[in-house]
Amino acid sequence: MRGMQRGFDTGINPFGCCNNLSQLIVSANHPSLVIIDGVLFSKSDKRLICCLCSKNTIDYEIPYGITAIVGCAFEGCTSLTSVTVPVSVTSIGGGAFKDCTSLSTIYYIGTEAQWAAIRIDRGTIPRTTNIVFTQCGDNVYWTLRDDALIIYGYGPMYNYSEFAEHPWSRSIKKVVINDGVTSIGDFAFGWCTDLTTVTIPDSVTSIGRSAFYECTSLTSLIIPVSVTSIGNAVFNHCTNLSTIYYKGTEAEWEAIIKGANAIPSTVTIVYNYTAP
Repeated sequence: MRGMQRGFDTGINPFGCCNNLSQLIVSANHPSLVIIDGVLFSKSDKRLICCLCSKNTIDYEIPYGITAIVGCAFEGCTSLTSVTVPVSVTSIGGGAFKDCTSLSTIYYIGTEAQWAAIRIDRGTIPRTTNIVFTQCGDNVYWTLRDDALIIYGYGPMYNYSEFAEHPWSRSIKKVVINDGVTSIGDFAFGWCTDLTTVTIPDSVTSIGRSAFYECTSLTSLIIPVSVTSIGNAVFNHCTNLSTIYYKGTEAEWEAIIKGANAIPSTVTIVYNYTAP
């Protein structure tokens, strides 16, 4: 990176055609550049400059706070299948995903209206790439990380239905709901037949109608005492669900399921559960 000092132009990736370049090195006190997880960024204007194609990156999540993806930033990254773009990004330069032949999905952490407001050079997004909007509540979002669906943010999730299905794949195997999310929406994980593990934080107070409908691989679940409402048919057709571990008392449990056709009779409830 010699010679790249204060006057370095961060408008386009200068290494876009360097397919055999295996490493970028930037001194820790460089005035304008920084490398994070092998990806080159500018410091002052927070631009993503270069992701080396030799890294063979498959899924990449752009850090929050980055404001721009410069032209040709991911050029030649043929192994790249998905990129997660934060709402902080306001521009994407021409050819940013040039020759990214495997790029099937861009996950955008924001709304469709916010995506439409981003300055994107014509032809930058490959026609075969799907844009997936990851908002699943007014202030709640989702992402895929290490084979897990992560739900994060603050407040309630959206409700879904048979006719307006959740945006994530039915093939997810693990769900982690982060602290701050206050509800699991109707049909939130309906028909996720491979789902085996769900983590529910103490911030969740309600689980919506049919939230786990037909999750046939789910065998057990831990429900925190913070949950005060469980919707109808929440575990309908969860044919392998055998145990619910509830962190409250039997009386508290009976109060939250009163009047709801929520729990199959074959499921054992373990009260006053304390995680090992």
